[in-house]
Amino acid sequence: EAAVLVTLIPSISAIAEAEAEWQVDALTDALPARQAPASTAPSPTAVVDPPSESVEKIAESHPIAGDILKNVVAGFALNRAFKIMQRTRRGVTEGETAETIVSAVAGTKARAYRDGVLESGRQSARALVNQTSEGTAAAAREMVFRRNAALLQGVIWISILDSKTSAICRSRSGKIFPV
Repeated sequence: EAAVLVTLIPSISAIAEAEAEWQVDALTDALPARQAPASTAPSPTAVVDPPSESVEKIAESHPIAGDILKNVVAGFALNRAFKIMQRTRRGVTEGETAETIVSAVAGTKARAYRDGVLESGRQSARALVNQTSEGTAAAAREMVFRRNAALLQGVIWISILDSKTSAICRSRSGKIFPV
């Protein structure tokens, strides 16, 4: 669990930093060029970078799947262990051979090991990675927007309108929301 976090947190921080940098560049490019006054004070139309320490903290503090990453990873590991123990107990109770139990946990070669209990863990890991990546990028984006609220009229909600779009997202698509 600790090894996973040691690997994940710098990677997630890098996603947040890249997203914040991209958003600052995009805002800078989108704003009309204005002549800055001769003073040394920053231009009122200059895009402000969020503090790098704040962006780096997103990985540790931004909620992912309803909790902070440290707790989600701990729960993920416990859930995986529980599913393996549960399937093993069921196999023993039902008199299955060790080989059958191992196949039920690990999966079978014929199905490329995609039919065992461990596959649900792989699917959960994929979902966690997707949620973490998108959640981190969204938090960094919001941080940039908040730091530059004076330069923005609002944020436009854009939804991909297809058969998977929820009614809430469909109704919000195209609307402008305050920063």
